[in-house]
Amino acid sequence: MAYGLGGNLVLRDASCKECATKTSRFEETVLRQMFGPYRVRIDMPSRHRKRRPKELLFEVVKKDGNVAIISVDPKEHPGSIVFPVFPEPGVLVCREDNAGFQMGLCASTDFPRVKTLAETHGGRGFSLGVADFNSMARLLAKTAHAYCFAEFGDFRAAYQPLVLDLIAGDPNCCPTRCVGCVPGNAIAEPEPGIAHRMAVSEAKAPDGTGYLVTDIRLFALLRSPVYRVAVAKRR
Repeated sequence: MAYGLGGNLVLRDASCKECATKTSRFEETVLRQMFGPYRVRIDMPSRHRKRRPKELLFEVVKKDGNVAIISVDPKEHPGSIVFPVFPEPGVLVCREDNAGFQMGLCASTDFPRVKTLAETHGGRGFSLGVADFNSMARLLAKTAHAYCFAEFGDFRAAYQPLVLDLIAGDPNCCPTRCVGCVPGNAIAEPEPGIAHRMAVSEAKAPDGTGYLVTDIRLFALLRSPVYRVAVAKRR
């Protein structure tokens, strides 16, 4: 789990400097652009605490349709998060990379607070935030792979790793091949007091292939999706 999400375990020498630079880019996108306001509002860990903003930006849609960006105190900011919602990982349902599928969004926010904030500044609408599907998929892949490695050590004798190319940013790697959501209704209700949830298990695809999978729920204390990552394929 990334330090910026409250992770406190370290895998030493987990990557070279070149790979660390690549992964830091998508982590920055997710941690700052997608989760930034919420992290600041609840004072989550940061390696750059001195650079943490004293005010947060909030987009208000004015009555004439124009968008105004205002600055508000972090304690007043709604700290909205827009979570990408993926289909099940392709390898777990034998879906081809070029097959059609649906994706969606799940917004978690304090809607009364957002509405009041917008109206206070003369708005009739508001923007909840941004969602970067590719960066989120890569963050989930890295988190799942690292968690399996921490749980089992080097698992390559029994399983073939599947998400390393995605983590490294291979443009030919389909993000939804191995990253997705659990089947059925993937949106779970809030669990007060629970920051995040992760669990490892083995799942079988319709063709009988076994996969090492990690289920990840970020910000379980909010209404949020349960993601599933096919980390590796049984040899």
